[in-house]
Amino acid sequence: MSRTRNTMRNLFYGAGGQIITLLCNFISRKIFIMTLGSEYLGLSAVFSNLLSMLSLAELGVGSAIAFALYKPLAEKDTEKIKSIMDLFRKVYWSIGGIIAFLGICLTPFLGFFTGETSIPMIPVLFLLYVANSAVSYFYSYKGTLINADQQKYIVTINNNVFKVILDFVQCIILILTHNFLLFLVGQLLVTICSNYVLSRKAEKMYPYLREKGAKKLERESLQSIIKNVSAMVFHKLGNVLVNATDSLIITKFVNLVAAGLYSNYQMIVNAIQNFEWLIYYSVTASVGNYNVTESDEKKYELFQFINFVNYLSTGFCSLGLWVMFQPFISSFYGENMILSEYAVFLICLRYFVTGMRKSVLTFRDAMGLYWYDRYKSLFESGINLGVSILLATRFGIVGVLWGTVISTVATCFWIEPYVLYKYGLKRKLAPYFGSYAVYTLKTLLVALCITLSTHFLNVRNNVLQIFVNGVVLVVEFLLLTWLLNLKNPHMNRLFGVGKRLFNRKKI
Repeated sequence: MSRTRNTMRNLFYGAGGQIITLLCNFISRKIFIMTLGSEYLGLSAVFSNLLSMLSLAELGVGSAIAFALYKPLAEKDTEKIKSIMDLFRKVYWSIGGIIAFLGICLTPFLGFFTGETSIPMIPVLFLLYVANSAVSYFYSYKGTLINADQQKYIVTINNNVFKVILDFVQCIILILTHNFLLFLVGQLLVTICSNYVLSRKAEKMYPYLREKGAKKLERESLQSIIKNVSAMVFHKLGNVLVNATDSLIITKFVNLVAAGLYSNYQMIVNAIQNFEWLIYYSVTASVGNYNVTESDEKKYELFQFINFVNYLSTGFCSLGLWVMFQPFISSFYGENMILSEYAVFLICLRYFVTGMRKSVLTFRDAMGLYWYDRYKSLFESGINLGVSILLATRFGIVGVLWGTVISTVATCFWIEPYVLYKYGLKRKLAPYFGSYAVYTLKTLLVALCITLSTHFLNVRNNVLQIFVNGVVLVVEFLLLTWLLNLKNPHMNRLFGVGKRLFNRKKI
């Protein structure tokens, strides 16, 4: 099966599945709020963030292993694949045990994170969260082989089917029992089933996974994996401390209910980010294959094109959040669940500065350049925690959001492209920042036009406002972006890709 065909399948199933699961998430959260309330919503957000911190035990092994698999898969070196996967199995089973142990150790200190609350059996509820996270490592590692083999759509289909099943099961439990404990038990059982089914699928696709007696990985390959893992430790640490501590800081310096309100917005942001990242994850394996088979010039051309597409997708999603957030939250969850316009602006700004990194990170992961910017995450997380806590004491949620924006601009904004251009693309960095500035200015211009239009067309009905804002967003973004990029060769290439896909569908 061709590289292009697999990439398009990955994109199609990733995008379609994300839309379906997003709709299911909206419905399940609505039922969650109606049956359990904002306090339980805040508790769920705190538990999720604590589990993200415990997932540091994974140390970035999955990404390092995926990179190590690209070459043997391209060369059809079955024996080396078996050796790598045997190592992967041992490591992931150990990680599952470590997470379970750390979760048990953390249980006596939960009151520090949750503050005063009337919710009963918090330790038991948290341990169910821990169990759900731990068991996911026992079989899910086999999905990494499918992803690295450019067939991520298979993993995506499996995960999305079980996500829909999970939402359905949990909604039924909440409607019938209003019981958070049973809600979590259902989550654990579905997770076990999902990982088991994926494991069996991988074994069917790659029968040699069932074979015993895999050879010990040679010293050179093992050292390469260890080097990448040691670098990914820092990346993992930074990612967790930047993204998984917001709700914890909000709970500590504001309250659990405020964390619940913020989690509604963050759920939507995460869903859209996951949607976008699914697309980029779908092409990461192809970029990895491209990296070992094509010239430096072709790799650079591909990066420039993907960076242009990233600007379009990030700009559209950022503006979509800006004009749709408030009417959607108000109509779907209630007027009492909205945050201030200033907070919404910062959420969208954070989305943009984070989203503009996707093209760089895609190539960094595909080229295995984790080592060169390993310390970046320590500075990023330190700045984020310090600024977020400092500002949260005075400005609450807004202060936490500013902490993330400031830490990203101070570190990731320039370090990540510097590493990619110096060690991967081997080019001067100035053109990247030049295009970044141009793309940002174009996005701001489109944002101004869309904002003025939506304010002018205020209809005082949230449901109708969603429709009006959506039409304005799509029409003006497409028209203005086309006009602003008429002479950009990447726009013509994008139209060419779209035309080929359209013709292929017609056939």
